[in-house]
Amino acid sequence: MFVREFNGLKGLGARGARSTRIKWIVDGGSCGDLNSTINYKIMPNLTVQDFPFKNETYAINGAAMEVHKELGCGFLEGVYQEALQIELKLRDIPFIAQHPLKIKYKGQTLIKSYIPDFLCFDSIIVELKALSELNSEHEAQVFNYLKATNKKVGLLINFGKPSLQFKRIVNTHYF
Repeated sequence: MFVREFNGLKGLGARGARSTRIKWIVDGGSCGDLNSTINYKIMPNLTVQDFPFKNETYAINGAAMEVHKELGCGFLEGVYQEALQIELKLRDIPFIAQHPLKIKYKGQTLIKSYIPDFLCFDSIIVELKALSELNSEHEAQVFNYLKATNKKVGLLINFGKPSLQFKRIVNTHYF
């Protein structure tokens, strides 16, 4: 499991770029925190294998930031889901809201399906929360959904705090 956590907007950094705290977690172990300015040039040498769907996840995160900027924290998850749906449309980000995804077990499709909040770009599972704190169970939930649906990248987005939280989860067992 690979998780990249964005702990929200902290104001404006150099040249007007958004500044945020980043935490890297690889296979459950912490690799430390970075205080850095986020922009599209922070990781220019990463390949698709290192950072799959980089531009797409940035676009989704940007839409979520706009929703959080407009609404703040304190609403129920459904409010943020509806607002994010509007923002994704405004930004021409392809998505399907609450579309059931089939789960396979030992080559057989289960009757029970998983319904993500959003499936963006036909490849990225987006799971929304409006909680005071995310925990490892929420990360494990998204990671299991990725494995069960054979998707590569998931975003766990929490609107429940004053600073928007993102966790980018990559399915290392992708096939």
